[in-house]
Amino acid sequence: METVKERPVLIEELAGKSGGDVLAMLDDNDKANRATSTTLVSQQLELFSKALTLQYEALAFAAEHATQWTKADQIVVAMACRVSRQLRAACELLLYGFWAEVQVLERSIHEALTREWFFYNMPILLTPN
Repeated sequence: METVKERPVLIEELAGKSGGDVLAMLDDNDKANRATSTTLVSQQLELFSKALTLQYEALAFAAEHATQWTKADQIVVAMACRVSRQLRAACELLLYGFWAEVQVLERSIHEALTREWFFYNMPILLTPN
């Protein structure tokens, strides 16, 4: 039986390369993915940027009134911090072409935003009887 001397498809030209060469190749691929993604998802990135700006503005406003925070305000600020970090992470993932993974973050962002809204509009639920 004749053996086939083909490289496995998944290693994509990695066989026989040094670690430095592999890292350089991955870096080049990441740069190319980032350039392509920037073009393809520019509208989504703009939306993430606007959402991030709103979160930063809300946090800045909240910080000015930190001495007056209620328990509900503390929860809202914690959620806003979480959303800010997740929005930044989602932008980076989009730029590197991890579009499917961004959907997981988008769901988490949506859930945190709805909790922000809930605790902002229903602070009475945290008040002891």
